[in-house]
Amino acid sequence: MLALNASIEAARAGESGRGFAVVASEVGNLANSTQESLEEVEAVIASVQSNVREIMLHIQENSEKLEQQNGYFNNVFRGIQDMTELLHLSVYTINTMGNAHDKQAEVIRNTVSINRDIAQSVRIENEQFVSINKMVESNVNDITEMTEQVNLINGMADEINSLLTVEKE
Repeated sequence: MLALNASIEAARAGESGRGFAVVASEVGNLANSTQESLEEVEAVIASVQSNVREIMLHIQENSEKLEQQNGYFNNVFRGIQDMTELLHLSVYTINTMGNAHDKQAEVIRNTVSINRDIAQSVRIENEQFVSINKMVESNVNDITEMTEQVNLINGMADEINSLLTVEKE
């Protein structure tokens, strides 16, 4: 609009307004160029906003997955605690059975075959406990690795949040 008014005034001024007409034309070109730049900036802003929405969606999905993984971790941890309690109880029971075996061997010689059966059961249980212990160790390693991955993902989420906070400012 300013360029149009300047062109009209330059035309009224005649020969002396020719330089002004050139300036008015350039102002018009600059206005058009500015409009095009604004449209390009608007498109870039729309793209950035779309990308931010997509990132936020991914963050939300990752957060939900982490929450689910934390639930799994808690279940595994409770299972390990339960198994540990059972192991302690079993060790106590095995010790009690061993003491009873020794006393019975001294008092009653006829129970030797029964004591052999008990000893075999104890060996089988010990083998099972060794197997369970290996599983517990494996689970502890898996939990440690999962915890490291959760910490890494939380760190990445914190970095993204801080980047988003900086962009908003």
